[in-house]
Amino acid sequence: MNSQSADAVRLPGLETEDLLSMLSATADITLLVDAKGVVRQSIVGADSLAGQGLETLAGRAWVDIFTVESRAKAEMMLRDARDTGRTRWRQVNHPVPGQSQDLPVQYRMIRLGDGRLVAVGREQRSLSAMQQRLVQAQRAIEREYRDLRHADQRYRMLFQLATDAVLIIDLGSRRIVE
Repeated sequence: MNSQSADAVRLPGLETEDLLSMLSATADITLLVDAKGVVRQSIVGADSLAGQGLETLAGRAWVDIFTVESRAKAEMMLRDARDTGRTRWRQVNHPVPGQSQDLPVQYRMIRLGDGRLVAVGREQRSLSAMQQRLVQAQRAIEREYRDLRHADQRYRMLFQLATDAVLIIDLGSRRIVE
């Protein structure tokens, strides 16, 4: 699509249902949102999202389908899509009934010629899991570094307080370490 037609998607002769079918073939979830910001249709394209409650979003306000922490982003997306015709990708979280973890989805919205909006989403659970593993690894490194600092402080104190000569020998190589 060229930059001149970026304000709204206009595909003459293509019905909205056809457009949604095409988008759902490539997206994990596709939502049709009316001009008032209410989800009118929800199409789940990924089998991995079955049973996550996304099929029941129709009739609810766009902003209300997300967790409290994600609602400001959702409002921004709605405003940007209305004003400019499209949004950049944003990750928001859907609450999942009966589960402790939310469902992270990255959405982009596009305004259609008639003022309705289409939100195309990509499920982000694998990326979220990788981010959590990275945070856990960083915390483990910080703990190990702290433990090394404490050990170093203890050795320094031992060397300062000892009146006798102290040697620390590596048993494997039988070399003097300190």
